[in-house]
Amino acid sequence: TAASLRLVDTVWPDQCNHHGTLFGGAALAMLDRIAFILGSKALRGSVVTAAVSRLDFQAPAPAGHLVECTARVEQRGRRSVTLATALWAEDMLTGARTACLSGDFVMVRQAADAALPEPAAPAAAPSADDAEPAGQAMVAEIVFPGHANHRGVLHGGPAMAWLAKAGFVAATRAVR
Repeated sequence: TAASLRLVDTVWPDQCNHHGTLFGGAALAMLDRIAFILGSKALRGSVVTAAVSRLDFQAPAPAGHLVECTARVEQRGRRSVTLATALWAEDMLTGARTACLSGDFVMVRQAADAALPEPAAPAAAPSADDAEPAGQAMVAEIVFPGHANHRGVLHGGPAMAWLAKAGFVAATRAVR
C-alpha cells in the first residue's frame, strides 16, 4: 500500500567505516531514499526532505549483511507526510535480524504540484521484526542522471544490476 514500504539492500565494503560496519551517513541515505519513495507515493508529487528527527543508532550493520529498510506513514497532510523509518541488519546465512537505526522523516511536496485530495487514514504498520517471506525481496532504486543513457532513459547495465541484486537476496533467503 502507499502507507508502508519495505526495501532490501546489501552492505558492501565501500559503504563501511574502519570497523567494517555500515557508515552512519550511508545508513541515513538508505532511510532517506525509502522516505523519498514512500513520501512521493503518499503525496503523489515531487517531494524533498524537510526534517529528520528522533534518530536512534542501536547497533552496527556489518559488511556482507542484508539491510532491510521499512517506512510507514505516521501522519499526512495536504503537502507533507511524516514517516517512521527503520533499518534492520540480516545475516544472510542464518537470517538473524538486528535493529540498527530508526528515525522520523518529514517529506514535503513541492508547491508547484497540483492540489492533493484529503489524506486517507494511515494503514496498519508492517511488522518490523519480520523479514519478507523466504524467496522474496523488494529492491527499489531512484534513477539518477548517471543511470540514464544519452536519451535520458534508464540504461540496461544499472537495471540488470538491480535485478541481479533482487535475485541474489531472494535466492539467499530461500536457501540460507
